Amino acid sequence: MKRYMTLIGMILLCFTLLACEEPKEVVSSEVQENTEVKDYSYEDTAILVKMDREEKSITFQNVETGLRYTLSYDGVTYFYNRYGTAISAEQVNCGLIADITFDKDDKKLLSLNISSDYVTYTDIIFEEFIKNDARIEILGEEYKLDDFMVITDGSKDLEKMELAKGDVLTVCVKDHIIYAIYLESGHGYL
Repeated sequence: MKRYMTLIGMILLCFTLLACEEPKEVVSSEVQENTEVKDYSYEDTAILVKMDREEKSITFQNVETGLRYTLSYDGVTYFYNRYGTAISAEQVNCGLIADITFDKDDKKLLSLNISSDYVTYTDIIFEEFIKNDARIEILGEEYKLDDFMVITDGSKDLEKMELAKGDVLTVCVKDHIIYAIYLESGHGYL
């Protein structure tokens, strides 16, 4: 009698296990089919060249190639400072360098994280370009100008000759190379 009870118990256990496994597989495959999302997001490290807050668009320039493109943003675009803290779009300024993700097809910015790989100096009083206009001295140290360096006032590109002694700048650098200059205030040729 004990043998039959043990046999019946094992048969019931097998059926229970088989019954449990089958729905898991079906549910699992259904979830995989329903949650398959095609990822069209791209990543880039880029300089913020222009920002149109009314149109909610930002023009970027790739740090390495100089390629420019404009992306739109909206209320679901994530903005972060260099420490990973969420900020609003109004707290983002031109002349900064950011790690971004975007949808290339829709030309939509998905996230913007101010890069911690670049040092940002603010309130720098411009004196002059040195060594054939290829360098600037900041806080007693010389910095080389990158080939794709951006000089902007936030609404348009500027030429080096448009900067004048006494202008107040924000400068983004890495490894003693200047990648972006933002004209905070000054008289220059503006």
